[in-house]
Amino acid sequence: MLQKDYIIRIVEQIAKVIAKVIFNKSVDNIDEAKRDIEKASENALGVNLQLLLSIPESNMVDLFGLSKDKETGSVKCIMAARLLKCYADLHESENKLQTDLYTKSLNYYLYGLLNIGDSTINKNEIFNEMNEISAKPEIVISKDIELKLKK
Repeated sequence: MLQKDYIIRIVEQIAKVIAKVIFNKSVDNIDEAKRDIEKASENALGVNLQLLLSIPESNMVDLFGLSKDKETGSVKCIMAARLLKCYADLHESENKLQTDLYTKSLNYYLYGLLNIGDSTINKNEIFNEMNEISAKPEIVISKDIELKLKK
């Protein structure tokens, strides 16, 4: 029960931030929206956004504790993917296509979905976001995740 409450809290925090980011983007307050994403990464996921942006996807297992707690780690991967997608969307709104951010977001989504059990996460919403990302040019699935998909 405690784990489920923790997962719900993470999802709620990220959902609130995404709503705030969408609002700030709509009023052309892109810098504030980026700061909101940076804060959410720290507060909800416990990871500095710059670290999230710089590490290879293969380090997600260690970063989010997937080896210790697959459910919570998977939710964190999916929430990190959402934040990265929002971050990439903000850059794209400034006419800066961020293929690497979209790629990382898609890989985080896939890794989270490969490891998640029965969760409070709306998988249809995730699939819609993944479809939106995969429609971008030059999106590549990481070799680590590609191997897991083939198993």
